[in-house]
Amino acid sequence: NLINERVTGVRGAFFPNMHIQIPARVVYINGLKQVRSFAQENMKHSDSGAYRAMCSFLPGVAMTPFASVLEAVNAEQNPEPLWRRAFRGVVPRIGREIIFGLGINQLSDYCTERASWIPNTYVQQGVGSISAGIIAGFLSHVPHNLSTLKLQQPHVSYAAHWEKLYSRYLEYVPPTVVNLQHRRWLAQGMCIFFPIGVIRRSMQIGGTFTIINGTAYACRNQDWR
Repeated sequence: NLINERVTGVRGAFFPNMHIQIPARVVYINGLKQVRSFAQENMKHSDSGAYRAMCSFLPGVAMTPFASVLEAVNAEQNPEPLWRRAFRGVVPRIGREIIFGLGINQLSDYCTERASWIPNTYVQQGVGSISAGIIAGFLSHVPHNLSTLKLQQPHVSYAAHWEKLYSRYLEYVPPTVVNLQHRRWLAQGMCIFFPIGVIRRSMQIGGTFTIINGTAYACRNQDWR
């Protein structure tokens, strides 16, 4: 809610509808890993780049309905029923979840492999997960902001929401740029590369990746006999 407050300007209640959030989060987190495991098994039987890409995107796409429910329970500005709220902003949310799924799975593995110089494998896993979380948070933040605004205010078009986002940056455009269209282009560029709330959300996602991947790694390496 603190992240959404930066975008909407309205603070919502902390921990709303936990009877819905807890089971949805359990399914969502486990689903990202289980769907990836299922997809990996299928990728072994194909050398097609398109097929492998589709399998990589699958965890994020498959978990979008659960992410939509989690977003909807926090959308207190929208008076619509929960099931209807969950469909609001779903287009950019799918893009956000694909990036999130790639980040927690493939990108975390890639960053962890790049951190092989660290002797402790748990620290190595943590550094890789934090790095992947920061990258995924940055890349997915503009779709997240659009999804949040559309969810809270479904009657407003995506174009109007985008204009609302980038118009905040017009005051930072140098006064030497006098052409209005050029000022808008610069403001849109700043909105894409320095989106509102990106630092807080990227840190949150880095922490989330570290907890989830660290727990999964510890469970895989634990002798349960």
